[in-house]
Parts: sequence; structure tokens; C-alpha cells
Amino acid sequence: MTPTASALKRSVEAGPAEIPMPIGGEWRAASATYEVRDPYRGTVIKRVPRSSLNDLNDALDAAVKTKAKAAATLLVERADDRVPVHFGATVWRYL
Repeated sequence: MTPTASALKRSVEAGPAEIPMPIGGEWRAASATYEVRDPYRGTVIKRVPRSSLNDLNDALDAAVKTKAKAAATLLVERADDRVPVHFGATVWRYL
């Protein structure tokens, strides 16, 4: 068994990953989730957030708070400061 197949088997045995929501610079677990199913096998492969009204309000409040600062910052600086190097790896881990 190749390392890739072995890792895949372990992830399937561990159960579907639950994807958190990034709100206000923090990762937050959802109070409810949707199941994403493998269309071939019918098994649950991920659980994605079902945002509540409070989650949406918190995300909107966080966006409004950072709007002026983001608008006054050059795009190159925002990309360097706002998106940590590990962000992509964190997101891909849940896909």
C-alpha cells in the first residue's frame, strides 16, 4: 500500500472532517453542519458549516470593523499581512 493510499484509508476510518468557519480572524465550529456525500459510495466525506444568524451577524460585524483599515492598506501589504502562509494548508486540510 502506498503512503497516499494509507493516509487516505486512515482519514476515511477516522470519519468525515468537520470544516470550521473563519470569522473575525478566528476559526469557529458551526452549531450545525451539512453532510457532503461521495456520489459513488453514498458515504459522508465532509461536514460543512451551516451558518446561524448569529454567525452571519458576527462575520458581518468583523468585516465592517476591518473595512476602513483594509481600504487604507495597499493590496500587496494586505496579502502579506492578512493571509498567513499556513492559511492555504489549513484550508486544504479540510478539503
